Amino acid sequence: MSRSGPDRRDERVAALDRRILSLAVPAFGALAAEPLYRLVDTAIVGRIGTDELGGVAIAVAVLSLVVGGSNFLAYGTTQRVANRLGAGDATGAADVGVQATWLAIVIGLTAVPVLVVSARPLASLIGADGEVLEFAVTYLRISAIGVPFTLVALASEGTQRGASDYRSPLVVLVAANIVNAVVEIVLVFGLDLGVAGSAWSTVVAQVLAGTALWVRTRSITATASSARPRWSQMRPLVAAGRHLLLRVGAMLAVFTGATSIAARIDPPTLAAHEIALTVFLFLALTLDALAVPAQTLVAEELGRSGIGAGTVNRRVVRSSTRVGIVLAVVLAAASPLVSRVFTTDPAVISRATVALVLLAIVLVPGSIAFATDGSLIGAGDYRFLGRAAGGLPRRGRPDRGGRGAVTVVGDRRHLARPAHVDDAARRGEHPAGLDGAPRETRLIALHRVGEGSSTHGQHPRTAPTERRTTQMNRTNETNHVRHEESLAATDVIDAASPSAPAAGSER
Repeated sequence: MSRSGPDRRDERVAALDRRILSLAVPAFGALAAEPLYRLVDTAIVGRIGTDELGGVAIAVAVLSLVVGGSNFLAYGTTQRVANRLGAGDATGAADVGVQATWLAIVIGLTAVPVLVVSARPLASLIGADGEVLEFAVTYLRISAIGVPFTLVALASEGTQRGASDYRSPLVVLVAANIVNAVVEIVLVFGLDLGVAGSAWSTVVAQVLAGTALWVRTRSITATASSARPRWSQMRPLVAAGRHLLLRVGAMLAVFTGATSIAARIDPPTLAAHEIALTVFLFLALTLDALAVPAQTLVAEELGRSGIGAGTVNRRVVRSSTRVGIVLAVVLAAASPLVSRVFTTDPAVISRATVALVLLAIVLVPGSIAFATDGSLIGAGDYRFLGRAAGGLPRRGRPDRGGRGAVTVVGDRRHLARPAHVDDAARRGEHPAGLDGAPRETRLIALHRVGEGSSTHGQHPRTAPTERRTTQMNRTNETNHVRHEESLAATDVIDAASPSAPAAGSER
């Protein structure tokens, strides 16, 4: 006896929730492990002195501008690798991973001498002076050595996430944090190296993590068409990075500005700010554990047909909001105890406690923002993310210019053309990843790929389809879009429920 429509829909949603959870758990560990470097440094250096902790806060603010600004190496790579794998293009996915690694190396090697030479003026610009300035310069110059390895780790993580391998980053980063903690205790307290010992321990951990993660990506990038750097293949990632850099830059500008203001008040306020900011970054990345799977799942789905992306977004937002509420309540209640973990200075504890309560208040709206951010990255709408973060007015539709298969994100029609469709259109080939979609979805997508370009020289399969598509009137296209939106409310990606019957057979 066949099951009713609502029962099948509930089973699919449950299957999707299980897959999101299966990716979110290791993502939680990996993302939470990244700021543990900073948590360990803050906790250990805070035991040395307030000036030392203030110096680390200044140095970390500078390093965050570099590393945070390079997060597109992870996010952009995740989206592009997952999109190509969803379309069945393993070679294209491998090429993305290889070129992302090369781009990370180029950026990292460029950043090292800049940070070493400009350490003092940068720290002074933020507001450090006296002993705080000296400690900041020491930490910053040593930590600069680990930047290339950190960026390679970001690119490698993006490649692995795109392939739905969330376990490898978790194992590597947890091991690296254990190494960091052990080495730091020995160098800071055993050898009495102070702030320098803290910086060197972090560098050791970053070198090990970056190397291990790169080695793990070899199984994914083995089928790449070339192991050499190719600017033509790096350029799309750089373009995505331009918009994501505006997004990250807007957030880092707030963080850095707050650090600068705190530095100009007094050392206890700066130290309290460092504690609050460290806890914020830890909890924010914990919430991001639910957003990162959305990047992979939405991109995979768009690589196939675009159906189900809206369902992924809604489920992720709902889960993230619930987690945000729980974290907010726990943090607000435990704020006095959390402050005492990092310092014994009463002045710092009082200031940090107030800051942590304010942080708890913004966690709930922040959880919604993080989840939606992940879905938009998976859809490749970097332009909107950049303009929204920068407070710039939105111009027209997302990815204007006739881009993409139609999907639904946040109950709104969202147009986002998968990257492999872009590439196929430029080469005049049949776009991969659309064959499994309903006929109306393929026609709409192919029609938009063909907008603004000639059919001359296109693949023989594509040209007739596009000629038929261009004859569709606006009423028919609107009906197709509405039909697809109704499908998106119940359809879930194939990977979420491999045993479920096809959507077309159910209807």
